[in-house]
Amino acid sequence: MIKIVKQTDNYNVYQSDFMGHTQTFRQWKNNHVEIQFNDNFAKANGHRSVEDMLNTNMEIQKSLMLTYGSIPEWINITDDGQFRVINTQNTQSLN
Repeated sequence: MIKIVKQTDNYNVYQSDFMGHTQTFRQWKNNHVEIQFNDNFAKANGHRSVEDMLNTNMEIQKSLMLTYGSIPEWINITDDGQFRVINTQNTQSLN
């Protein structure tokens, strides 16, 4: 069952259970969907917490830090159901 927990002019926040863990989704008015990257996300993916998930998968942690600059609060869900983080780091032009 999906329930709305917040509505704004720009997005709605929904919650739903997945594998016994409440997942929180943010759906923007353009239908772009994100999932909250929290302990419940990690638990639904077989980990004890986000910290455990990142410590178990150091490559994910390195990739997030390089791409995002920190551990993100939200992760994008692509149209084909894949998770991705948008690069928010400024890149310096070397030209």
